[in-house]
Amino acid sequence: MCNLNDREKELAYKYAWNWFSYHAKQRYTAFYYFLLTIGALSWAYSQSYKPINQTNATNIIAVAIGIIGLILSFSFLFIERRGVELVDDGRDLLDQLERETFPFTNFSIRKTDIERKTRCCNCLLIHECWIRIVLVSSVFFSTMAIVYALGIFKDYWWISIIALIAAFISAIWPKWGK
Repeated sequence: MCNLNDREKELAYKYAWNWFSYHAKQRYTAFYYFLLTIGALSWAYSQSYKPINQTNATNIIAVAIGIIGLILSFSFLFIERRGVELVDDGRDLLDQLERETFPFTNFSIRKTDIERKTRCCNCLLIHECWIRIVLVSSVFFSTMAIVYALGIFKDYWWISIIALIAAFISAIWPKWGK
């Protein structure tokens, strides 16, 4: 990227910013649709689930809804991971352009953001972490919905708590997916 004239730098900034902005917006739009979809599936599950001793016919529908929720949760988890990669590509290019534009200063908009993200225990303050918590929790809750609809572990409600704790830990695990 060295030796760019002012017009080329302006185009490079515009391209990098548009890349970053488009993919950042795309991530949040995907998460929004995930929330709508999981909300609809949760409602459908609550309407179709019946305790095992009443009838087994409607629980097949509940199992199917749980499987759909599990597939969607994994799909959105992978879409989120790819979105993070694409947004990071834009951030990296913007950082490089920033260093080249201000070579004699320590000017960096994102430097403090990167430092904040790497500090211990600050994961819970970052939106990216909460998106992961919601997505991973959805995987576990979809799995538990299938298990309950099949009547497995029907008296072991504490398994849901263990699943939620496991989802929380896996979501805040440092350097997830990197």
